[in-house]
Amino acid sequence: MQIHLVTGKGGVGKSTFALALGKKLARQNRKVLVVELGEESYFSHFLSLPPLAYNPIPYPAGGFDVARWDGTSA
Repeated sequence: MQIHLVTGKGGVGKSTFALALGKKLARQNRKVLVVELGEESYFSHFLSLPPLAYNPIPYPAGGFDVARWDGTSA
């Protein structure tokens, strides 16, 4: 198992890079879960998904699952 963390200051493309990395790893037949941490979700808007929560949902176009974890749910 590998865990990749994408960090940095705001507005530098962390979320976009995390999604691209998830898609690349999924194309290599790896099981991928892309997780957002925090109260708001960029992924649900960007990927046209319903509101994200603790339990992962599949993103079929990327071949991976997506979730959003906040302090309360985690």
